[in-house]
Amino acid sequence: MAGTNGGWKNRGPRECRRSNDERKTGAAHLNSFDIRHSPLDIFAVPDEPVIDLQSDQFFMGEALRQAARACEAGEVPVGAIVVREGHIIARAFNQVELLKDATAHAEMLALTQAQEVVGDWRLTDCTLYVTKEPCPMCAGAMVHVRLARVVYGVSDVKAGAAGSVLNLLQFPTLNHRCEITGGLREAECRALLQNFFAEQRVRQKLEVGQQKPDGQSSGLPPGGRDAELS
Repeated sequence: MAGTNGGWKNRGPRECRRSNDERKTGAAHLNSFDIRHSPLDIFAVPDEPVIDLQSDQFFMGEALRQAARACEAGEVPVGAIVVREGHIIARAFNQVELLKDATAHAEMLALTQAQEVVGDWRLTDCTLYVTKEPCPMCAGAMVHVRLARVVYGVSDVKAGAAGSVLNLLQFPTLNHRCEITGGLREAECRALLQNFFAEQRVRQKLEVGQQKPDGQSSGLPPGGRDAELS
């Protein structure tokens, strides 16, 4: 206490005037405070990006998670989800090799799950998100279940049935047409596929090299480059 009192006694008139000025400035600041703001506003955190859990970007991210699971399982990395009233009701990834079923595409499995959840074969109020443009088989199924909307990531210029090669989702003679949104998070979806097939080519080249003394190999997966987006 003595040290503190001594500190005050040693302050000169100029320093005291400065303290008085500071107090006046502070009081003026408080008096000018807009009472329309909540006192809690002074603790507000600066604006930061907020994830919209109802956005296409978010839902495609969930489809990408499924695609990553396919990649881990050695399947072509395509993932799909079905959304109804803002809630994910189905998630699936390619399981052609796992199930030994050529129809076990991510979209087909997701549609089957969604129908079980809804309790009806009609999915008229649902949106399907898939990382790669649907093939003719999957697009046909989407029309049959009366999907409201289809959102895909990367286009398939060799077998895409949502506009790249043909557009079964909006075919004029069919009794239902789906709304289409393409190219969502396209770079991420494409990179996942390209990386997968690049690893497949390296792996096959190593395997063939071990079988052949000369180590010659085409380095392509079964079906060649055409298999990459089919």
